[in-house]
Amino acid sequence: MKKTVFLALLSLLSAATLRADAVTDAIARAAEQAPREALATLEAAAKAAPGRADLLAERSIAWSDCADIEAKKGARKEAATRAMELAQKAVAAGPRLARAHLALAVACGKMTDHVDNSTKMTLSRQIREEALRTVELDPREALAYEILGRWEYGFATLNPLLKAAARMVYGELPPASLENAAGYLEKAVKLNPDAISPNYQLALVYKAMGEKAKALRQWKAVAALPATDAEDEAARKEAARAIGKP
Repeated sequence: MKKTVFLALLSLLSAATLRADAVTDAIARAAEQAPREALATLEAAAKAAPGRADLLAERSIAWSDCADIEAKKGARKEAATRAMELAQKAVAAGPRLARAHLALAVACGKMTDHVDNSTKMTLSRQIREEALRTVELDPREALAYEILGRWEYGFATLNPLLKAAARMVYGELPPASLENAAGYLEKAVKLNPDAISPNYQLALVYKAMGEKAKALRQWKAVAALPATDAEDEAARKEAARAIGKP
């Protein structure tokens, strides 16, 4: 009898391990796939482990990626809303999981396209907090540094209307500078040198700082990298104009 119970428990443990391995494999596969394909892979995996924090986080990020490529505004908002819901669940399930906080920072960023200026400012505060928490938990997370760099650049160059909205949320505007933006983006580029986005953002910051030689170096880096999506293509075109190519 004891042997039967032991074998039954062993069988259950083996099945659970197989499910866990399958989910881990799905996350790895999705990282190499295009947004919609990645989302399909992750949503299929969620049937076996709907409450896993890492899977919730990756599903959220996939939904955020899909929000970028949806043609209709309603579909973009729906994807952003789903990303936010999953990111909040991921943080609740894994409060010390860096990717969960990263997913929430990204999702908040996507939601800013669908809210009023006051809500944008509220979300902007959360974006910064979640990105800072991400790098605290995982200093190697390049995207979090890029988000922080973009946040610093955005607040350092904020227009008067949004400054007024920001003061309503923050009381006093948080300190932000182009120098801080450059520092964060330099870290992002160091960690992920082959991605166009952090190189492009750093070029914009150097340009705003009047650092012409540094900006040109980044524009050249952008122009030399392969594009992976429409946003990358637009960045490459801007880089070509900046360095005087036809």
